[in-house]
This record gives sequence, C-alpha cells and structure tokens, in this order.
Amino acid sequence: VTLLLFALISAAILLAISARPVRAPMPLTASPPGADITTEAAPVPTRTAAAPLPAASSTPAVADVPAAFECGYHPITAQIVEQIQPDPWMAWIRQLSGAEPVTIGGEETVIRTRWTPVMFGEDGADGQPNARAFDYLLETVSGWYDGDQIEVQEFPVQWQGETHVGKNLILTLPGVSKPDEVVILSAHLDSISGDDPAQAAPGAEDNATGSAALLEAARLFREVRFERTLRIIWFTGEEQGLVGSRAYVSRLGDPESILGVVNLDMFGYDSDGDRCFELHARRLPASNDIGQCFLQSAEAYRQELHTYDYLTDGAIAASDHGVFWDAGIGAIEILEIMFDNQLPEGCANADRNAGYHSPEDTAEKINPDTGIRIVRAALATAAAMAGIVE
Repeated sequence: VTLLLFALISAAILLAISARPVRAPMPLTASPPGADITTEAAPVPTRTAAAPLPAASSTPAVADVPAAFECGYHPITAQIVEQIQPDPWMAWIRQLSGAEPVTIGGEETVIRTRWTPVMFGEDGADGQPNARAFDYLLETVSGWYDGDQIEVQEFPVQWQGETHVGKNLILTLPGVSKPDEVVILSAHLDSISGDDPAQAAPGAEDNATGSAALLEAARLFREVRFERTLRIIWFTGEEQGLVGSRAYVSRLGDPESILGVVNLDMFGYDSDGDRCFELHARRLPASNDIGQCFLQSAEAYRQELHTYDYLTDGAIAASDHGVFWDAGIGAIEILEIMFDNQLPEGCANADRNAGYHSPEDTAEKINPDTGIRIVRAALATAAAMAGIVE
C-alpha cells in the first residue's frame, strides 16, 4: 500500500462509518480446502445495471442487490478454486520476499528488495542484482504464455529529484465472444522500507501477497476461455504514488471498455485468525457490483469469510484501485484490517501488520489459511466477471 496511506490513516478512521452489509444466511459447511465444493448456491440474477447506493452509510445486503455479473457457483471455477492451495501461493511469497532463492536465466539469486528505483536500471535494463523481481516475474509468465499476450509498459518515476524507470507487466487473456469488454485483476509488485529500501524491503505482505495471487491466476487460467478479455496486471511505482497505475490508465484508449477491477494489496496478515478483511468500494455503483460479486463468490465456494468491513464512505484510495476510481471505473481493494472501523457486525478491531513498510514485513507473518481464502474468492470473482466459456 502506497506511502499516501500514512496521510490517510487518521482521516479514514474518522470517515469509516459505512455499515457492513447484513447478508441473507446461506448454508455453509466447515469444509477444509480441497473438500467437496460441488453443492450449487442459489441462482444469481442475470446482468442488470446496479442501482445507486443509498444516501445513508450502509451497504445493501448481497441478496438485495441486482447482479451485474453472474457470480454464483460454476463447476469450472470450482475446479480452479480446488487447485488454489496455500503451499504454491506461499512459495511465490517466499521467493518474492527473499526468504527463498529464485532462478533467473539459469542463475540463482535472492530478491532482497522490490523497490522500484533499484528494480530497473537507468535505461530500463536490469536493475540491482538483489532486486530482480520483475525479471523473475517476466521469465515465469513468458514460460506460460505466448509473447503477443505479454506487454511490458515503461514509464518515468520521479523520486527525490531523480527520474527512474518503472515497468508494468500486462498479461492479456483475450475474450472469446466479448473481447472489447475488459476485466482487470491487479496488484503492485514493488515494495518499500523506511530503513534502506535499496537493500532490504522484503514486502512479504505488501505486496507479495497480491503479486503471488496474480501468479496463481496466470498459472491456473492458462487453459480457461473467457467471454470477456481478462487482463492480469502487475504494477510498479505504487509506493512512489501509484505511478504505474496512473501511467496505465492515462494510456487507455477506451476507459469505458473496462468493466471493473479487482485490486489485491496487503491482505495476508491475520494475527488473531478471525479471517477478517477490509473491502474498499466507495459509493461508485460499478464498484459495488464488484464488491457484491466478491462476497457472492466467497459464499458460493464456501470460503468462510463471514466477517468483513465493507467500506463505502470510509474507503481509502491509497492503492492502485484509487486511480481507476478517479477515472470513473469500478474497482475494489482487498486489504488487511488496517483500521479500527467499528462497523456493526464487522471486524472487532484493527489487526495491523507491525512490519508494514519495514524489513520485518516477512513471509512468516503471513496467515496462509486466511490469505488463501481471499485469493480463492478474488480469482473466482475475476473469473465470474470475465465469464467462463465451457
């Protein structure tokens, strides 16, 4: 989550007055990961325009909101969800945060930092040897997809009076029947540390959790066909002020083609194991469509994410989703319980990672059980929005 968050924390706590939605009960079982999930949820209404949110600080119940996307149970999505397990996700996190070495171009190295000013050289070439996360990501994704589906987008990053290079990695899965309609699954790859970010910024939660989720999406969606185009985007320059996502949105030829964005940033910390999380949607109706889809997907695939803070008035824009909000594009952000929101029926209290933006943001602080359930719900949401073709 960007440095802008520091300035927003106090204001966001005061503004977090939006009430958590009261959901219609659904029969859920305490099935462990990989257990039978073939029971169908209730049918979801077909696509209609979402009604504007009410003026009061509340969010409609899931059952009361017309569905913009069909986010109920789908057997192909269920098969994908079964394959999303903690060990592969945590392995990506350990590699991206320096807990385990990686191999790039046949050579072993350790990623100690993903700080944008040192991740890339001045000419956009290789950065510091300890900061080659983008190279590792590009090599990994290139092993799964054809080159014409992968785009590296460069942009300038200003930091302390100097100009650096930033890069976004954009993976495009073309839609079969509605290719001009686009769904985005995003996370920022870069990290930062208040001590010496050029040498030690592991960023295991912020934001290897999100980057690893996107790697799982890229791995598992290889053989899946979607009605709409799905773009999986790893942004950099987020910690310098959302620079990568601003560059991406500014270059969009047709912003109205973007149906919505699921942004994952810093959601793996859960010290008390209550599986609470924040869902930031603001009052943009298109964002509410996506937020409702996320909640419906979590329930349809029995992820037992029953308690959360659904933020509208109290939503913050301190990650890449905020840039899409500014452009009028629906987006949500999934975050740890950063704030003590005190919403009715919401999370009991803040559960903030003390290692935030420090060398102590390490992989062993991640709660794999909570994190992987959020990953499953997020990937199921993206799949539902894009529309799986059987």
